[in-house]
Amino acid sequence: MSARRVFLLSSTVALIFGSLNQPVWVDEMLHFVLAGLAWPDILAIIQETSGTVNHGQTWMAQLASIASLKILGANEVSLRILSILSTVVFFYTSLRILSIFEVPWQLQLTFVGTTLLVNDFAFQMGNARPYMPLLAASSALLWSLLRLWSLERSKGAAPPV
Repeated sequence: MSARRVFLLSSTVALIFGSLNQPVWVDEMLHFVLAGLAWPDILAIIQETSGTVNHGQTWMAQLASIASLKILGANEVSLRILSILSTVVFFYTSLRILSIFEVPWQLQLTFVGTTLLVNDFAFQMGNARPYMPLLAASSALLWSLLRLWSLERSKGAAPPV
C-alpha cells in the first residue's frame, strides 16, 4: 500500500473506532476542570496528585490534554486528540513496518482488523490516557530503526550489529 493510502486508512480507523462515543470518565473530567485554571495552579495540582489520585496519568499526558483543551476548546475531541493522533501514528507506522517486510496488503488489512478486535486496545484508542502515545512512540521507533536497516540492506551493506 502506498504511504498516502496507509495514512488515510490509519486516520479513518482512528476516527471511526477512536471511542469518541464513550462517556467522559471522572479522571478525564478533571482535565476540563484543570483547563479552566491558570498554569501555575495546574502545575501545583498535578505535582500534588501525581503520586496518588491521577489514575496513572503522566505529567506530559496531562499537560498535553489540558493544553489542547485550552487551545481547541472544551470538548471531547480536544480532550482525546492526543490518543486519536497516537492511534493514527500507531497504525501508520505498524503498516509501514509490515510493508518493509513486503507483507501483502490483504494481510496488512487483516492486521488492522485483528488489532481492533482487542477490546483493551479499541477502548484506549480514544481515552485521554498515556497508553496510546506510549504505543505510538514504540511503533514509530521500531519503524525508524527497521527503515534504516532496510536502507542499509538495500545498499548491500551488512546491517549493524
